[in-house]
Amino acid sequence: MLVVVWSAREVTWRRSVVSGTAIVVAVVLISVLVPRRTGTQRGQIDSGSVVMLGDSITEQAEWDSLLPDLPIVNRGYSGYTTEQLVPLAESVGDARPHAVLVLTGTNDIRDGRSPEWTAGQLRLLLDAFAKRSPDTIVVVQTVLPRDDHPTAAHATNDAMKAVAASRGARVLDLHGAFDNGAGGLRSYETTDGVHLSTSGYRRWAALLAPLIASFEFVADASGSSGS
Repeated sequence: MLVVVWSAREVTWRRSVVSGTAIVVAVVLISVLVPRRTGTQRGQIDSGSVVMLGDSITEQAEWDSLLPDLPIVNRGYSGYTTEQLVPLAESVGDARPHAVLVLTGTNDIRDGRSPEWTAGQLRLLLDAFAKRSPDTIVVVQTVLPRDDHPTAAHATNDAMKAVAASRGARVLDLHGAFDNGAGGLRSYETTDGVHLSTSGYRRWAALLAPLIASFEFVADASGSSGS
């Protein structure tokens, strides 16, 4: 039988090698799963803008990289509920953008709000655009899957779809596109079960590109105002 005896110095060295390897693997995984954060580019809104309105899921997207050929303006704010987006929608509406894509509801679920509550706030939000900027194209995006609240996500989406239909807004079903089949996000498309990874943002951008192209976008910054 061969007996290997390591000195204390060799044991320490081997542990450092193992630890170093683990750190490298972790860094590589993070670089793949977690989108880079270079600061939210708010930008100015004009009549040619396509505004992304929502919470941290919207805020953390690097729209300049995801959709570089489109006039995307980021109006996502971490932690915002649908209620908090209503006055923001009023401000955005005053700038009369070409289109607005709304992603909201997940923080309402976080706070224990009912689907009816979210629907009521969404109704106010859509009415703000109808009043201030009736020519703006408005798209309601469904709440992404949440494996911690799958039933609430489905119920909230049903309520939001009904409101969108009553107000003539389009719907983009993100929930259906991202569902892993068990009511949650795919593991490689999320960082924590709620927010998107780089792969998740790429899927979202792939869904958005043809939709926005259907808006018959025409760049026109005349008569614009900032927001």
